[in-house]
This record gives sequence, structure tokens and C-alpha cells, in this order.
Amino acid sequence: MGIEDIGLDPTEHADRVCVVSPSPVPYQTILEKRELGVVVASDLDEAVERCQDERIDLVVYHAESDAIMPEQAAEELRRRFGARVGPGIILAGNSESAAQADQAVGRRGTVRFLPRDARPSEVLVRVVTILRLRKLRAEDERHRHDVASENAALRDLTQRFQNELLEAQRVQQSILPTALPKDARCRFASSYVPLEAVGGDLYDMWSIDEDRYGFFIGDVTGHGLPAAFVGALTKMALSYSTSADPGKLLQRMNDGLESVMPEGRFVTALAAVYDAKAGLLQVARAGHLPALVIRAAAHSVECIEPPGFPLGVIPGATFETTTVSLHANDRMVLITDGLVETANLDGELLGIDGVCEFLKEVPPDAPMAQLLQSLLAHRAEFAGGRLLRDDITVVGLGVAQVGARESAESP
Repeated sequence: MGIEDIGLDPTEHADRVCVVSPSPVPYQTILEKRELGVVVASDLDEAVERCQDERIDLVVYHAESDAIMPEQAAEELRRRFGARVGPGIILAGNSESAAQADQAVGRRGTVRFLPRDARPSEVLVRVVTILRLRKLRAEDERHRHDVASENAALRDLTQRFQNELLEAQRVQQSILPTALPKDARCRFASSYVPLEAVGGDLYDMWSIDEDRYGFFIGDVTGHGLPAAFVGALTKMALSYSTSADPGKLLQRMNDGLESVMPEGRFVTALAAVYDAKAGLLQVARAGHLPALVIRAAAHSVECIEPPGFPLGVIPGATFETTTVSLHANDRMVLITDGLVETANLDGELLGIDGVCEFLKEVPPDAPMAQLLQSLLAHRAEFAGGRLLRDDITVVGLGVAQVGARESAESP
């Protein structure tokens, strides 16, 4: 058996081997042919002296006589070389005693045993194998060190990401309304369920004057931090686009967003204005789901869906405004597509029809906040345990009565 038989390339090994033998030449010759550095010595005393200033990767110790048993040779090698001895090959004893000694040290032993009369080619195979394994272990150790370093860097990166995510959460919380309008004639409610720590849904409700209230709901394409960033841009555009007409509000927002919208992104949105004194609801859409108006008297749901393209897509786009009347106990519900795209275990979608069917059955005297929570609970029940696939936002307006503020607030 030769070195080629075990698939090893000897030219890869530029290691230093100390051969200790009364007749070192055969071992020296075959090792040097394989481009291994060889230091020879006739006995251990000479070997210690010769190797004092040499880097030695492996010692081949050929016992001086047949009387020296493998264990004795190993002990003598350790005694002479001390802590400096690393991997070693000991040629001592006969085939049986060498095999027993080799088995006794096991795979983890640093010293291997061959019979004293082993051929130089057998020694070469053992030498190259041990050196190759030593290199592989060193490479494995370096790899583990590299992995540990990469893991540490990954932990640092994760911490930075978590810090940035917390900051993004704070930013997103700042663009959502902290308080809803209050009016005895109306009931306002909202709920926001992000798919991730931050998301692309946003909404707002605000007072225009003592009788009129503005509503906005938007859904940015995508999820996570990129969507949250576009959501912040959208909220800025909403803040600077004041108008009591929903269509004009969306038009001004589109004009502001079109030039800064990242490629491939857009925002679907719906804006509405409710006049509590007149009982009139104005709605404009930018590619968003319809406003759902629950008619208490008819136990029906109307979809208010004027046409309009998403924001940030078409320069100079205009948006049509539709006006409808609301009466006492009527409701308006605004939603994002995370709700209607909820799938059950059979892959069926809840859909806008499923939402409308549920809303028809809600008692007209149910508080607005309770209605929205019931809708979300219905969604979860429909999903049957399937996880969210998108952010969900629901916004609600309930009409207690129509008329002047004074009449609603009088005892």
C-alpha cells in the first residue's frame, strides 16, 4: 500500500519530520521523495539535540532493538522530548504488540504504533495521513474561530437591526393618531394589526371644524421596514395636503408622492369627510378597497367605490369624490386588504363579500369599537389558525344622530 492508494497528494505537505532510527536512510529517502522536510538522528539523545532549534511536526521513532516494547518506546519518547513532542509514530515490537498498543491509545491518541519491521512505505502512509489529519484539525479549528467571529458579527448586526427596528416602531407609532375625535353625534374607533414589528398600513382621523371630520386609510405595497418608510412619506404628504374635499386631498398627496416614491412602490388609499350636522359622507379612493356603509334600517352594506389610481403612480392624477347620506345608527367601516385576503385552511379567501356578510349581522346598537373587534375575531376564526399574510387596519365611524352639535350635547 502506498500514499497514492489513499488519495493523498504528497506535494501538499511541507512539514518537518524527525526520524530517529539506527538506520534512518530508508525512511529519510522515501519521505524526502514526497517533499517532506526530514531531520535524522540515530538515537533519542541526538534527536533532542538536533530538534532543539527546529520546528518539528512529527517524530518517527524506530526502536533500537526488538526488546523494546511499544509502551516502553512511547514512555521514553515522552521523557526525552517532554511537552515538545506532538504527533509521533513508534516502530517497536511485533505486529501483535504494535496493534494492541495502537488500539489502546484509540483514535484520539497523538502517538501511533507500527511493528519494528514495518516497511518504509507503510511508515510514509502513516506519516502523510497523520500530517493531513493534523492540518484538517487546524483548518477546522480556524473555521470554528471564523464561525465564532462571524456569529459575533451577526449578533452585533442583529442588535443594530433590532435597535433600528425599535426606532422604526417609534416612528410608525408617531404617525398613527394618539387620540380619536370626540363628538356626541359620532362614535370613532380603529384597530391596527401589523404583520411584522412595523408595517405598511397607516390611518388617521382628525377634526376639520366643529361639524366635519376627516378620515384617511392607506396601504403601502410590501411589508416591514421599506413599507414603513413609504408609510412615513405618505403621512408627511397627508399632513401637507390639507383639504376638506377628499378628492382634492388625494390629488395633492399624489402630486407630492409621485416624485419621491421608490421604484416599484405605490400606496392605495381612501379619504373621507363626514359632516355630522348634515349627515353627509364624502369618499374618494386611490385604488383602495371601498368604504363600507352599514345601513341600520335596511340591514345592508353599501360599497362606496369611486374610481382612482393608487398614489405615487400617475403624475397629475385626479380623484373623483362620491357623496352619500348617513342616518342615525348607520356605520362606515374602512379596511385594508390584509383583512379580505385572509385565507382559511381550504385556501378560500374571506373577501369583501365575506366582510360585508358579517357586518350585516352586527346588531345596530353594538358599540363601534366592539364592532371592529368582532370583525377581527371573525377573521381569526375564519383563518382557522393560519398566520397573517399582511397588515390589517380597520377604521370605524358610527352615527349616533344627525344634527347640530348643540342639540346632541344638550341634556
